[in-house]
Amino acid sequence: MTQKPRILTTFLFLGILCSHAQELNTKSEKLTFFDSLVGLQSTKLYNGNRYYDLYKISEDNHNFFNSPEYVKGDLIYDNEPFYNIDIKYDAFKDVLVSKLNDEKSFVNLELIKQKVKQFTINTHHFINVDYILKSKDLSGFAEQIIANNNFTFLIKRKKEVRERIKGEKLVYIFYETNLYFLYLKGKVYKIKSYKSLRKRFPDYEDAINVYYESNRLLAKSNTYEFMVGLSKRLDETITNSSLKTN
Repeated sequence: MTQKPRILTTFLFLGILCSHAQELNTKSEKLTFFDSLVGLQSTKLYNGNRYYDLYKISEDNHNFFNSPEYVKGDLIYDNEPFYNIDIKYDAFKDVLVSKLNDEKSFVNLELIKQKVKQFTINTHHFINVDYILKSKDLSGFAEQIIANNNFTFLIKRKKEVRERIKGEKLVYIFYETNLYFLYLKGKVYKIKSYKSLRKRFPDYEDAINVYYESNRLLAKSNTYEFMVGLSKRLDETITNSSLKTN
């Protein structure tokens, strides 16, 4: 007799879930809705370690990618997709941080790195390169700019810290260093400048030189934007060349 109400409640819950799910159009919306019902803390996403930030940070000086504030992002964790999750990327420790969305929202969680396959923050897509390649020069998370049959272009977004004395206080200053990598034909190459790409793509040397000549100032003022633009232009050039020969 005591199990009938439980069975009825279960069917009612499933009925509500199915009814609402029919109104949702995308996979991400369905998964987000399900997580809101069962509680994210009930999913495998929240089995990481508690995260502690050891540094005094500000909006202008911090160890995170782009911002110290949480933003809504997507990720694949333990081979399952999660959407619209509060995350931020500690580029100094090279770890992804999330938080609970209930009464314990003050708890910061460091997700288990080996289980984070990829994540997206503000249109910036990061992958765990240890899933796809083994390299002594590159490991952990890297921003994926290009990934197709032509080549894979990755950027390691690192934060480093320096100690400074201001008055009688010890302060920590964070600064960003970007490292660029090319994954081509099963090998990883560190890209130091446009000349490094030119060396790896001798058939497209002219196109690389033309882009550099047109963007000399950008190469000096914003290396990140220059390398992103150059990699995309190179990819377009290779693709168009292949179409012409086929």
